[in-house]
Amino acid sequence: MRHIVLGVLGIALAAGCSQGNGDSGHGGAGAGQSTGTSAVNGPTFHKDVEPLLQQHCLSCHTEGQIGGFSLAAYADAKKMSGLIVAKTSKGEMPPFPAQSTSECTPRAGWKNDPRLSADQIAMLKTWSDNGAPEGDPKDAPPPFVLTEPGLANPAMEISAPEPTAVSGTTDQFVCVVYDPKLSGTQYLDGLHFVAQNTKVAHHALLFRASRADVAKDSGGKNQYPCFGAPPGTLLNAWAPGSVPLELPPDIGMELGASDVIVIQMHYHPRGVDDSDQSKIQLRFTAQKPKWSYMTALIGNAGSAADGLLPDPDDTGAPEFKIPANKAQHVEEMTYTIQPSDTPVALPILAVGTHMHYVGVDMKFSIERANPTDVQPAQECLVQTPHWDFNWQRWYQYDLDISALPKVGPGDTLRMRCTYDNTMKNPFVAKALSDQGLAAPRDVSLGEMTLDEMCLGVAGILVPN
Repeated sequence: MRHIVLGVLGIALAAGCSQGNGDSGHGGAGAGQSTGTSAVNGPTFHKDVEPLLQQHCLSCHTEGQIGGFSLAAYADAKKMSGLIVAKTSKGEMPPFPAQSTSECTPRAGWKNDPRLSADQIAMLKTWSDNGAPEGDPKDAPPPFVLTEPGLANPAMEISAPEPTAVSGTTDQFVCVVYDPKLSGTQYLDGLHFVAQNTKVAHHALLFRASRADVAKDSGGKNQYPCFGAPPGTLLNAWAPGSVPLELPPDIGMELGASDVIVIQMHYHPRGVDDSDQSKIQLRFTAQKPKWSYMTALIGNAGSAADGLLPDPDDTGAPEFKIPANKAQHVEEMTYTIQPSDTPVALPILAVGTHMHYVGVDMKFSIERANPTDVQPAQECLVQTPHWDFNWQRWYQYDLDISALPKVGPGDTLRMRCTYDNTMKNPFVAKALSDQGLAAPRDVSLGEMTLDEMCLGVAGILVPN
C-alpha cells in the first residue's frame, strides 16, 4: 500500500499484544536472608512491589493472559525477581517501543506511557538483591481485578454481523461492514477495534464510508473480499498491541447518519479452520469539536518516483528489496507535502511506525521548508529502535494543541526502516517456520505477511 492521500486535508495511512515473554527468571532469596513477615529493611513485596506490578504488569502477567506467566502471587514474583529486574532495566518491559535515542529525542513525552521511572526500577533491583522479601501481608493493596481491555465508557459496541471463516495458508483480506445506524451526525472522540481471534488477525484498517457506496462494492453483503482500500476515509488502524484511540477535548471525527464503518481485515491463517467475529467500540463528544482528526500513513515507496532513495544493495534504479541473509539493510524514503495535500501547516497529535517481521528499527522524521523557533528545520517525530510487530500502538504527544509539531506545504517527511533478513532475527525464523520455509528469501514491498512495509503513521488535526 502506498500513501493514501486525503485530499486537501490529507496526506496518507495504514498501519500489533504478543504471546508474552517465555524467558525464565533467576532470582530469589540468598542464604540467610529474610523473606517472611519479620521487619525488613528496604522494599518488600506487599508494600512496594505488589502495587507497582498491579499498575504496570498484571494486565498481561496474570493467569491465562498473554504475558505467559503470572506475577500476581508473591511466590511467582519472587521466582521471577531476577527476570523482572533484567527486563525493566533494559526498557523491554512494560512494552513501549518508542524510545529516545542519540539520534531521536521527540519534543515531549507521550500520553499513557506505561514505562517505569528510574526510581521504580532501582527499587525493584534493591528488592531482588535483598532476596525479594515478602514483608507483611497487611501492607498488601486490595486484590488485583483484571478489567476487560478496551475503550473507557463506550457509548456503543458493534459486533461483526456474522463470523468470518479463516482457513488455509494464504493471507486473506476481507471487508466487514459495521453499521452504527445513527439518526444524525455525531463526532467520535473514542474508537477501538477489539480483535476476537488474535491468532489470525494480522491488522485492521477502519474506514468511514457511505452506506450506499459500500452496498455497491459488497453487493449488499455484510462482508466481502477486498484486497485494495474500500471506499471512504480512513479513521484508524489496529495491529497487535494497539490501544484505544481516545482524543483530547475539542477533537473528534465526524460520523453521519448515512455512514457505516468498514473494517478491512488482514487475516494470516494458521493452516487450520478458524473464525473471527471482532467488534468495535465507539464514544461520542457532546458537541461539534473545534478540530477534526485525520489519520495518515506515509511511505511504502517502491520506486524513486514514489520517493524511494537509493541504498548500497541496489544494482540499478532504487528498488525496495531486502536481500536474503542480509542484516542491517536500510530502506529510506521521503514524501514532500504539496499544497494540494494541505494549504496550511497542521498540528500532528499522534505518530507511529509500521513494518512487518523483518523490521528491527524505524525512524520517522520531518524536514521543514519554513522553520521557526518552535518548528525547527529538522525534527525526529518518533523512533522505535527495537521494533516488535506484536507491540504496535499510536504515540500521542503529551502537549497542548498549540505546542504540537506541525507539518505543512513544502515540508518533507522522511522514513528510515532497518531490516534483518537473517535467521538470527527470531521473528523471521518464526514467520518462515509458519510457512514451512527453512531459509530466508529476498523480501519485497507488499501486503502479505512475508512481504515488508515502511510506513510512518500520523494523526493530523484539521480545523473545523
